[in-house]
Amino acid sequence: MARRIGLALGIILVAGIVLFVLMRGDLLRNDEAGRVSPREPQGASPMPSPEQRVPTQKGEAIMGDGAGVVPVEALDRALETATANIEVPKGIRSHQIPEDNGLHWFLLAAELMPQVPWDVVNDILEKGWRDDADILNLLERCQPAFETIRKGIATGNVGFPPCGLEEPVPYLSKWRTLARLMTAESLMYGSRGNYDAALDELADVFDFAAESSRDGFLMTYLVGNAIQDTGTRPLCDMLQSPALSAEQCRAIINRLQATEARASRIADAVMAEADLFDYSLQQFPSPEELHALLVLYTQYDGAGTKFAKSVTPQQCAEWYSQMPKAIRGAAPLLETPVYQFKKGELRQFVSANPISERMLDVYYRAPEAEARGKTLRSGPLLVAAIEAYRHENGAYPQSLDALAPSVLEELPNDPFTGSPFRYQRQGTRYRLYSAGVNMRDDGGRGKPWDATQDDYVIVGGQ
Repeated sequence: MARRIGLALGIILVAGIVLFVLMRGDLLRNDEAGRVSPREPQGASPMPSPEQRVPTQKGEAIMGDGAGVVPVEALDRALETATANIEVPKGIRSHQIPEDNGLHWFLLAAELMPQVPWDVVNDILEKGWRDDADILNLLERCQPAFETIRKGIATGNVGFPPCGLEEPVPYLSKWRTLARLMTAESLMYGSRGNYDAALDELADVFDFAAESSRDGFLMTYLVGNAIQDTGTRPLCDMLQSPALSAEQCRAIINRLQATEARASRIADAVMAEADLFDYSLQQFPSPEELHALLVLYTQYDGAGTKFAKSVTPQQCAEWYSQMPKAIRGAAPLLETPVYQFKKGELRQFVSANPISERMLDVYYRAPEAEARGKTLRSGPLLVAAIEAYRHENGAYPQSLDALAPSVLEELPNDPFTGSPFRYQRQGTRYRLYSAGVNMRDDGGRGKPWDATQDDYVIVGGQ
């Protein structure tokens, strides 16, 4: 029984700690038709000097201060804290998943990933590409994993088998690390002037985010958003390079539109979350086991521990058994756009169940996290459209309305307001931003993609 409770804690505690922390914002910060071109073989062109970086419109390096990147170390620490002293299995293996399920290939990619020094990857993403024999060797050793990810994207049909959250947990940070390594490789291609390969690889990162996050709130809003976060700023910066053409910008538009069509939606995450509780109930059918699980789940929270010890096993089992229905019933409210979402209605719905009430903060953050995911995809799409317009017309558009239908059939709206994204032409530059979580136009104040600022700034202008 102790082992089974420990495994369940791997399901509930990881969700309760990691997802709660990330959604609170402390850490959150079709295949061939859309591809741009074949990739450059490793070493196919002369090595640039160590000072070379990917050029932007001002001829500067893609530097980035890391504001929009969730540190891999932070996720690892959260996962280690959540699973400390808990017997957690090593996870499902690729050979357990049919090859016509893209999950098979994503799991295999994690299995193929070599040991990665975090500081090296972080340094590349924060300061730009530099040639280094160790970095090049690392990317070379990652090629089997990268190609396996692309195989998973092409296969699609991604579906997790009925399982507890503890089974995919060992792969979460590995998938995010692989996405960061692919982004680093794209910077290498850009530094060599091979923008076709660079853009293609960044588009793969977005597709990987869309396909690898189809299993509940944790997967959709931690894994998917975090992987997108890795590639968003480098892609937006690279699209502003004067070396790109209108055709390259339009090719990326096609890839990003295809990604949007395949991205997970909040309804999928809600249903997968309910399925997770169904699975847990199947694994722990007795009231005593469920009550012991609740006590363990709340051991890090004084008020929660007091609550858990005050209820009987029968009460606990009754409330826990109501969770799948409660989650599915809350789906219509959770699917409401964040700017129309009313927390009070959700509280009234779930508070009849004391256990679901304790998860309210996770539910409250779901519409916000959904809006953030859409912004991470729509931002680069608009940048690509603006840059394509500039290449074709010799100047940036006076307003976003000029992009439709000449470049985009339809303009995406800001997911945080339902209104157009904010756009300001500033001479030979422009500013593009979302109103962000406060749903208020603060004039584009804030660093690019810094979730702690007032607005989500996509392009900062002058």
